[in-house]
Amino acid sequence: MKNTKNSVDELLPSRSKFSPFRILTAAKDPEAFFKMGQKKQGDPYCEWMPGMGDVYITGHPEGAKDIFSSPRETFQEFKSSLLRPLLGDQSLVVLGGDRHKREKKLMMPPFHGKRLQIYGRIIQEVTLEQIKKWKKNSKFLARTELQTITLEVILRAIFGIVDPSQHEKWRLAMSSYLNNYTPLLTLIPFLRKKIYRPWKTFLRSRETLDQYLLEEISESLKFGPETRNDILSLLLLSRDEENEGLTPIEVKDELRTLLVAGHETSAAGLSWAMYYIHNDFSIYKTALSELIPLGSLPSPEQLIELPFLNAICSEALRIHPIVPIVIRHLAHDMNLRGYRIPAGKHVAVSLILLHRHLDVWKDPDTYDPNRFINKTYSQYEYAPFGGGARRCLGAAFAPFEMKIILGTILSQVQLELIDSKKISPQLKNISMGPNSKIPMKVLKSIK
Repeated sequence: MKNTKNSVDELLPSRSKFSPFRILTAAKDPEAFFKMGQKKQGDPYCEWMPGMGDVYITGHPEGAKDIFSSPRETFQEFKSSLLRPLLGDQSLVVLGGDRHKREKKLMMPPFHGKRLQIYGRIIQEVTLEQIKKWKKNSKFLARTELQTITLEVILRAIFGIVDPSQHEKWRLAMSSYLNNYTPLLTLIPFLRKKIYRPWKTFLRSRETLDQYLLEEISESLKFGPETRNDILSLLLLSRDEENEGLTPIEVKDELRTLLVAGHETSAAGLSWAMYYIHNDFSIYKTALSELIPLGSLPSPEQLIELPFLNAICSEALRIHPIVPIVIRHLAHDMNLRGYRIPAGKHVAVSLILLHRHLDVWKDPDTYDPNRFINKTYSQYEYAPFGGGARRCLGAAFAPFEMKIILGTILSQVQLELIDSKKISPQLKNISMGPNSKIPMKVLKSIK
C-alpha cells in the first residue's frame, strides 16, 4: 500500500473482519494474527476489533514515532472494555489526559532510584529461597516456579507481606483471577454477561482479590503508612501539587494493575529467557563466563550491570513482547504515516511487527542476544514497555527484576530442558506468554 493518500478511508476497503476464525488466531497465535494483517494490507492497516471498532495498526518505526512522540493530550481515556475488567476503571493504564499525568507522577517514586536497590535484595532473597527447593535430579516447570518467585517478590515489595501463611491465599487468588480472564472474555465483550458462566466465575475471583486488596489498604491506613516501607504505603503517602493523594479505590485499582504487570508478565519474559538459554549451549556458556568471575553469589548490583545478561533479557522481550500491542484512543486527529486518523478512533503499535521490522532487525525470528551488545535502540525500534508519555511505569523495574532472578539462578544451579522442542507464544489474557510451562531438570548445584 502506498502512503501517498491522506484520506483514512483508503484503509477501510481492505479492513480485516474480526471473524471467529481471526479471534481464534489472535488468541492462539498472536504473531500470525498481526503478520497476516500487515501482509494483506500494508502499514498502517485497519483492523476492526470488538469494543473498539476501527484500530489503525502500525509495525513500522516511522509509525511508532508518530504515536510515541505525540503529546499526551493527543490521547484520551481508554474507553474500551478490553482492559477495564482486569485492571479496573481507575488504573493508570486506562486513564487519559490530566488524570493520567497526575496519577503517573504520584506513582513514580516507588519505582526509581534508591528504591530499586531495596527491591534488588528482596528479589534475590526470594529467588534463593525457591532455588533451595530444587533438589538434584528433581524436575519442575520453569514457568510455574518463576511465577511463584515473581508473586512472592510482589507480595513483599508491594505489601511487605513476609508471613508464609498469607502467601498461599494470595497465590490462589491471583491464579484464579488471571486464569479466569480468558482470551475469549478479553476479545469478545459480548460474552461478559452473567448468564455466561466463565464471566460469573471471573467476577467472583475479582471480588475476592479486591477484598484482599482493600483489607491491605485498610490495614496500612489503620496503623499508619509512614511506619511501613512498602509500595502500598508509599502510594498512600504520595501527594500532588494540591496536597491531595490517591483514594482507596484508586490505590486498589493501581495495586491490581501492579499485581498483573509485575507477576504474570515478568514470569513470562523470564520463561522465554530460560528456554532460549538452555536450548543453546553457546548462549549458556557465554552467560556463565560472565558470572563466574563474580564469585559464588553475585550481588544484585553486580548482576544488573552484566552486558550479556542484559542482552539475554532484552532479546527475550524483543522476540516475544509480553504485551503484543500498544493501543491509544485519540482525543484529537493525528497523522500516522501519511494518513489523517480522526479523533475518537484508535491507533496502535504492534510490538510483534515493530520488533521484527527488517530495516532494524536482521533475521528477526532468530533469538540472538548479541544484537544488544554495544548497541542501543530507540523507543521507535524497540519498545517492550511502550513509549512516549504513556510508557509503562514498570519499564525500569521489570528488566531489573529479570536480570537479578535469572542471574541468581544461573549462578547457583545447572539445569537442562527436558523437552527442547520449539514452543510458541499464545495470548493468556492481555499478555502473551509461552504455550508450554517449560519442564526442566536440576543437574547439579554449581556453587
